[in-house]
Amino acid sequence: HDALPIWFPRPDNMPRVGGTDCLDSKGNLWATTDEGSVKMNVTTGKYTYYKAVTLGATYGCAVDSEDKMWVTEPGVDRLQVVDTAGKVSEVALPARKGIPSNDKDRELTTKVLFGATAHDVGANTSTPLQEGPRRLGADPKGNYVWVAEFFGDQLARIDIHTKQIKE
Repeated sequence: HDALPIWFPRPDNMPRVGGTDCLDSKGNLWATTDEGSVKMNVTTGKYTYYKAVTLGATYGCAVDSEDKMWVTEPGVDRLQVVDTAGKVSEVALPARKGIPSNDKDRELTTKVLFGATAHDVGANTSTPLQEGPRRLGADPKGNYVWVAEFFGDQLARIDIHTKQIKE
């Protein structure tokens, strides 16, 4: 039988792997990075890097029923989605509901989130208007990804086809 390598060193030209990992239906190993996600073919050891649309510290990952990889970015209230063709898109969560805010608050939140580097906006950093998506789970036979909103203290359901969010 074929001997699999026992060590899978990450190429130097890819961001550091850390945080969370998961498997797709083909047995490929996915992992979060500081700037997106990587997929490793466990048969060949080949890595493929997928840069997030909006950079922010990553936290959790899940693979949905269509083999799309979902990665949370709590500090920027985003989930990145990598489809089977390798195209990266994102889902932006709405600002928290029920928090009194005005235009100045929203302006400051935008400046804090998008005027910072990916390393400045971490998984434990937020403004009062953020939801903070962290851990998530995908229905392996269904149409939804479920996301725990850490700062918002609630769950969100995202339709994997329409990207519609229900909180």
